[in-house]
Amino acid sequence: MIAVASDHHPAAKGRSLSAESHHVRDLIWSRVLTDGDADVLGGTEESLAKDLGVSRNAVRRALASLANDGVLARRRGVGTSIVAEPVTREAAHMGMSDAIGDGPRRIRRVTASKEKIAANSLLQAQFGDQPAGFLRWERVTFVDDAPYSAWTSYLPLAWAEPLCASDEFDALDMFKIVARLAPQPPVEVHRRIQAVPSDERTALQLGITPGWPVIRVERRIGDAAGTCCEIGFAECRSDRFVLSYASRCY
Repeated sequence: MIAVASDHHPAAKGRSLSAESHHVRDLIWSRVLTDGDADVLGGTEESLAKDLGVSRNAVRRALASLANDGVLARRRGVGTSIVAEPVTREAAHMGMSDAIGDGPRRIRRVTASKEKIAANSLLQAQFGDQPAGFLRWERVTFVDDAPYSAWTSYLPLAWAEPLCASDEFDALDMFKIVARLAPQPPVEVHRRIQAVPSDERTALQLGITPGWPVIRVERRIGDAAGTCCEIGFAECRSDRFVLSYASRCY
């Protein structure tokens, strides 16, 4: 059973790890990500040290480091567990529902607000002239019933008007919404990813303490002609965010 902590705070700086402990820390975290569960943590420190071919002290310090970072919880008499299961996304996928295993069943999106706003110079620089204005749409995404990200999207009202009066599309990922409603189908997604401290509103939405680092994603969905269909901004829980991608070597 994986429980998500709601009292996260930036980890205090401790002593630097030895090369061996740092190596063990990386291997443990890699296995957690690869296996998708906490099976690697089910054994004793002795068995894990033997399995990895390192000292027990290296394992103990590696686990303490992961716990200090908020990744693991260690409780006497209970053992070690993952605080928040990371969500691994493949970079090539357009939407989250298609990027994680059994996505449609595991993901839930909750609308926080929908608001029609007037056109302004910043938005029109991205979308071009939009006299009808824009829809500003806030949603919180839950994965396995735990908060994962808070999204704010901007869409041209010229074609996004149906979203204002209906919740028919509220549960879909944005790429699928744009594909259904936009004049031209979307063909590309550009993302910019940056670590930033969370503000009070984001912290409240994601169940963390203000100042805890989050992953900020800036997204631009475009069609074949290069026309912008959607601009989105998200703050994702840093303890649940994993971006995975592969490159071809020539």
